[in-house]
Amino acid sequence: MPLNPTKPADPNWVQKFRYRIADFEATTRRGGVVCSFKWRTVCGRFDRGSSPAAYRLIDASVRASGVTNCWVEAHSNGPELLVYLAPEPAGLVIAAAHAVVLVALANARAEGIRQGDTASDPLELIVRRFDEQGEYREGLLMELAPGMDCAVPDLHVALQRGGIVVRP
Repeated sequence: MPLNPTKPADPNWVQKFRYRIADFEATTRRGGVVCSFKWRTVCGRFDRGSSPAAYRLIDASVRASGVTNCWVEAHSNGPELLVYLAPEPAGLVIAAAHAVVLVALANARAEGIRQGDTASDPLELIVRRFDEQGEYREGLLMELAPGMDCAVPDLHVALQRGGIVVRP
């Protein structure tokens, strides 16, 4: 499932996203194509206020992971991972450590629900970036039912469908 050019409804949002990508590039060691991986609710909220247990787990797992050259940002409808992907003939490559962070973000939400967070909406994992011509692209990689854990092999399959390969 290749990323398709997308016209978001709000051009102001695209400009803010472009600035976020530029900030990331300006403050991290460059190395490939910048992509945003976003776990978002289909509707409703997934933020620190609505999912405090999940965000405690997210904060702890990101600190413990020791991954570098990425940002994890909280948004009203879910966390976002900004990361560089390496281009290869087979597609874009994400480091296995960054894939583990994506799994931890989703599983923190499921565990947060088990611990009493009131979130009850499905999650989608989307990937977003700007192509070489500066055009916004977005693709849906996978969906999770409320409270469902994300398994590493399932994430790898979803990434591969999106043209993204996981490498150590």
